[in-house]
Amino acid sequence: MSLPPWSTPGLEEAVEAFLAGLVEGDLEPAAYPTDPAYRTRGEDGPLEVTYPLRTLNGDTIARPIPDHMVVVRANVTTPSMERLQTGLRELTVVVEDFLAGMDRKRHSSRDPDDHRGWNTGAVIGFGPTFFRDRETGEPRFPFPLVPKQLDFLRLEGDDRFGVDPVSTQADLVIAFESQSYTLAMSGYDHVVEYVRRTEWLDLVDVVQGVTRGDGRNHLGFYDGVRNPTLDSTPSLYDVTMVRPPDEAPALESGSYMVHRRYSFDLERWAAAADEQEEIVGIHKESGADRVPMARGSHVGKAVLPNAPHILRRGVNYAEIRDDQSLDTGLLFISFQRSPEQFVTLYDHFLYGTDRGPPDRLLTGGMVRPSTADLYFVPDYIGWGYAGHVFFEPDAFARLYQGGAQARGGAFTEALATYRGIVRDHPHFLPAYTNISDLAPDEGLIEETEARADQALALDPDHFLGLNVKAWACYLHGDYPRATQFARRAIEASYVDSFRAFPYHTLGASLIELGRFAEAEAALRRSAIRVNVEPLICYSLGNSLDAQGRDAEAEKIYARTLEVVEYRLRYGQVSARDRRNLFHMRYVRYRSPRSRSVFEAVRRLVSASPNTYGPAPQGPGAS
Repeated sequence: MSLPPWSTPGLEEAVEAFLAGLVEGDLEPAAYPTDPAYRTRGEDGPLEVTYPLRTLNGDTIARPIPDHMVVVRANVTTPSMERLQTGLRELTVVVEDFLAGMDRKRHSSRDPDDHRGWNTGAVIGFGPTFFRDRETGEPRFPFPLVPKQLDFLRLEGDDRFGVDPVSTQADLVIAFESQSYTLAMSGYDHVVEYVRRTEWLDLVDVVQGVTRGDGRNHLGFYDGVRNPTLDSTPSLYDVTMVRPPDEAPALESGSYMVHRRYSFDLERWAAAADEQEEIVGIHKESGADRVPMARGSHVGKAVLPNAPHILRRGVNYAEIRDDQSLDTGLLFISFQRSPEQFVTLYDHFLYGTDRGPPDRLLTGGMVRPSTADLYFVPDYIGWGYAGHVFFEPDAFARLYQGGAQARGGAFTEALATYRGIVRDHPHFLPAYTNISDLAPDEGLIEETEARADQALALDPDHFLGLNVKAWACYLHGDYPRATQFARRAIEASYVDSFRAFPYHTLGASLIELGRFAEAEAALRRSAIRVNVEPLICYSLGNSLDAQGRDAEAEKIYARTLEVVEYRLRYGQVSARDRRNLFHMRYVRYRSPRSRSVFEAVRRLVSASPNTYGPAPQGPGAS
């Protein structure tokens, strides 16, 4: 690590020793002046916003489309509900091994090419045949909850290509992705090997996909995908995430995933060289729309006023068939709040609103679909296993209910909801950690630590328990123990952005211990992971203020106010945020400058409308 020129003698060695005591080799910002928490509006161009995103299921879809994707499909062979449950636990561990790196240290590797910048993610989805018999439609297992919109994906026109969703649908899908080919292949080896050797699953197929460096598909045209984002209207969450009454409350924040494979007939395509731009609807060289655009062109059919939105992820694939011929095409998946969004778009894609000329690319034999799968991807809360919600929907429904109550200002009711989960599901660790997280807002400091201890009694090494225990120690003024538990929490989570929270607790505790330079190092690591959290920016400013670096502190404090304004602008300020001022009221450090920033935040929040919209969720969010 290279420290800035304001370093004092011996400081570099001291901070290096401090960093070595964290997660071995964990990456820190390479250049302080350009890290996200240090920049202000308009400086060095647009500011990339970083959120706390899970890397398994739900929030994986918020990541950019990767260069490499692998889709594994499998069918369940066991008739045993008990074996199915243990199998899903095993599968989740295998997929998380890939996400964490095979040594569980992907996001803290010494290898400079193996870090969070590779956007490694995965989803595990459940098809209709996971729940019901393929032929009879009868339940296969006595699940108390099944997604009500989950059925075979019957699309108009597929029968012409011999696509039968009843036969092509798989029970399970595991899709994983990365910017790195090496990382994607490590997942291929690890996940596929497990599916092949386990007795409760039967491997259906594996397909690898890549994006070309020039952004073109196998047909030689630019893809032109425009996806919703976290800040678009409608937002990515509005487009993709299930909410009641669409589905049962326990399935909140899940998503429906469509899986399609489209094979390209490149010989027929080459024969139509003079017509390619007219068929697609854009210029091959520039990717710009043709004017005028043919009514039956592929892009022309895709333009539908007031169309439902979906989130698309498409990559190219190439395989050798059994007859040694080459199969090339598009590996396509999409995420949507309801399957109807995709069905409506696809129907228009073929014929348009006026049932006019069909899409020549799809109906002219140049592109042929070979699969039509639909899956439900449940939210993953950072504890349990993929599909856990289908076994215990009551606990999950009440967990989401408590979170909604807390965000809406019904704090007493939220605590009662969480306590009810503890009573009825005493093994359900997130209920304990959510009580621990929420209790300080009601002045229940003793319960904060007691519930953290109960969570650690269930699992002494789980990130959620360690994280709230560290914060409880900070609130009690036990800063040495707060640093110990924060370090353990940092090491326990493979989800890099989740580390922002214990890094903050570590930094805030070190400030109180007078170890300001070490606190700054920890807080910069926190801010680089999640830069839209006012609490993190505020504490980073405090660490600079404590060192007498006035100009730098002022810059970070200004950034704190910008983050608050950003959150207010996008409706990401809950009643709980208003009450505890983004947890800033619990920060012990108060200098005259720090206090003035705190009061400025209070004024901003008080003057803003009391509205709240869906926001990205962090670990144990409530």
